[in-house]
Amino acid sequence: MLKQTGAEFNYIKRKQNSLTNTRKEYLGFLDKTGRTRITSNECIGNTSLSNKSKQKLTNSYQNWKKKDDERKRQEELIEKSIIGKFDISKYTNSIKTSTKDVVLFEERIKHIVERHPEVEKYIKDIPNIIKNPDLILQETKRDSTIWLIKKIDKNIKVSMKLNTTNDNNLKNSIIQMQIMRDSEIDRSIRNRKVTKIFDKNDKK
Repeated sequence: MLKQTGAEFNYIKRKQNSLTNTRKEYLGFLDKTGRTRITSNECIGNTSLSNKSKQKLTNSYQNWKKKDDERKRQEELIEKSIIGKFDISKYTNSIKTSTKDVVLFEERIKHIVERHPEVEKYIKDIPNIIKNPDLILQETKRDSTIWLIKKIDKNIKVSMKLNTTNDNNLKNSIIQMQIMRDSEIDRSIRNRKVTKIFDKNDKK
């Protein structure tokens, strides 16, 4: 019947799997309760569709298709936006993430350049900053947000929101970038705005 609505194979397969699972649950229920299957009550209607039923199925499929297209678009956007990998477990055991992938979306690049045009020339250095930070600080109020700081010719701070959920479809995301003076970094630590996770200059 779904073929009459013009539904794609993936959608039809998904519905068939759902029906198969429902049948298994139904048969399992019968086995567990000792009830008798009455097949005469299971066959209702026929394989032809009324216009109303066809429209209902078509609307259901179109809603699914819209959501599926958006999901695919988001997956493609994320894949294109991966800029590197970051493994927080190398620096601390107190933060757990579901992924090592780091994304930088075009919208964030635009935001960074608009707010801090002085760092535009350092955007190309982000992969190296997240791979080899000099200093890692964790925000006190937003503990899933960290600062990765690296001295290039100035202190470049990259703010990253970590995916600390169980959803590994989400990625660690670059949210901000700016230049910070040593005094600003020290003051942020002193005022407990951030706590230190890693400092390459600390003696081991």
